[in-house]
Amino acid sequence: MKINFNTYEDFVRNATILWRKGYNRPNLVAKQLYDVSENSLLNTEQSSLDGFTFARETDDGDDFFEENPAQNYNKTMIKYRYTLKATITWGMRKYDKYTEIRKRLMKLGESASQRMELDLTHRFTFGNATSYVNMDGRAVSTTVGDGKALLHSAHTATESTETFSNQIANNPAFS
Repeated sequence: MKINFNTYEDFVRNATILWRKGYNRPNLVAKQLYDVSENSLLNTEQSSLDGFTFARETDDGDDFFEENPAQNYNKTMIKYRYTLKATITWGMRKYDKYTEIRKRLMKLGESASQRMELDLTHRFTFGNATSYVNMDGRAVSTTVGDGKALLHSAHTATESTETFSNQIANNPAFS
């Protein structure tokens, strides 16, 4: 018999709680550098406004100075679904192997969290490249809004002909 919400409602609720505890257990360093939304649409286009320049001085009674912010670059983000399964046998449920069941459910949550952390660190590991191949064999784009690698010597700025570099000379190891 398969375990599902209709047949083992309490077990499924507890499994969800244990998975979430496992997911939150690892110390996630790279995730702190990102605005990670776990509830976003499957494929989303992210963009922002560059903002305004400087506020202007206005005399009493004059209209406020109006300025339109510049549109920043757009980047389409693709969200993938990663899965992993653990077997919980009839014998484990029947003969009080709840400690083993608990460990397996928490480890599933940890594995999801650690995979996200791995993928986030690769944005820096492969920061000088425009893509890399992940452990599943899928090519992952690491370009930013201007189409260049995250770390590049001639990024372009919107609304400008100027370029800027965020690449350190001789490409030292990132730490």
